[in-house]
Amino acid sequence: MPNANGCRITVADVTGIWGIIPSCSTPEAADPLYEGVAIDVEETRRAVNQIIEDGVDAILTNGTFGEEATLTPEEWKLYVTTVVEAVAGRVPVCIGTTMQSTRETIERMKFVRDLGAHGTMLGRPMWCQLAPEAIVQYYRDVSAAVPELGIVIYDNPEAFKGRITPETWAELAEIPQVVAAKTIGVDDIYARSLEAVKGRIRLLPLERDWLKAREVDADVSVAAWAGSASCGMLPCTKLRDLITAGEDEMAQRLTDRITWSYETFFPNGDFREFSKYNIPLEKERFNAAGYINAGPTRPPFDLMPKAYLEGTVEAARRWNAVSDEVKQGAFDL
Repeated sequence: MPNANGCRITVADVTGIWGIIPSCSTPEAADPLYEGVAIDVEETRRAVNQIIEDGVDAILTNGTFGEEATLTPEEWKLYVTTVVEAVAGRVPVCIGTTMQSTRETIERMKFVRDLGAHGTMLGRPMWCQLAPEAIVQYYRDVSAAVPELGIVIYDNPEAFKGRITPETWAELAEIPQVVAAKTIGVDDIYARSLEAVKGRIRLLPLERDWLKAREVDADVSVAAWAGSASCGMLPCTKLRDLITAGEDEMAQRLTDRITWSYETFFPNGDFREFSKYNIPLEKERFNAAGYINAGPTRPPFDLMPKAYLEGTVEAARRWNAVSDEVKQGAFDL
């Protein structure tokens, strides 16, 4: 239900698994000289329906591996229209609208608002690093211009040249439309940030860090994000159900297996190195898992070392192995 400010999502709506889906591209997307629209509309619809049928609680898209930065304007409009129409109001859907200026961001936010999206997954302009006061003003400006959309802040420290500080989070929590954030890592900064927002923003951890986040504050850590949802939903929904039931010991067993699946995914365990190849690593993992046909990555972010490709294919195999374990009842009570 809308909050008092007319926003389509409230903090209370942010629960469970928030799955992230890729932009599904046709083979022509790999050609830097192709002048057409390389969006796989049929696979996009199928993927949206599949992930909803398999129990996702909300959908995020058009961040990094959603290729917000490399879709042409025509591709972006077709893709996001297809996603929102396929969701058809069944779960909250937040569309990425991050651009290099406030005005362009607002323009895209209005477009997805008019489509019927519930919110936006919104990073910040990345040409230059934004100072803390500029970060706050940016989110104030876009939320004032499009108050209907809930904002899930995308806090990727590599893409956006730094991590949002606890002090800045405290200011962002004063903006009613900012209801959640996609974060990376559960550490002291995360704990202080969680304290700073005082429950007004859900700081979503990666699903493998969900139990660790609950150790910081179980009352507010009631949701997690999962790019791996696009490899298959079973481990995600099982983890959610175990946590919801208070079965932390079994949830930890499943978390350990999910963490095992990531071991070959991050090159040499280095997040900065991973970030250089984030898009093709993710899309090729999805393709190898076979749950969603993400298609090729758009240039210039399509190249990566062969060893990294082998690692991401192995990560997909491991995710499927964990899915099979869930199917076979390995984590049943």
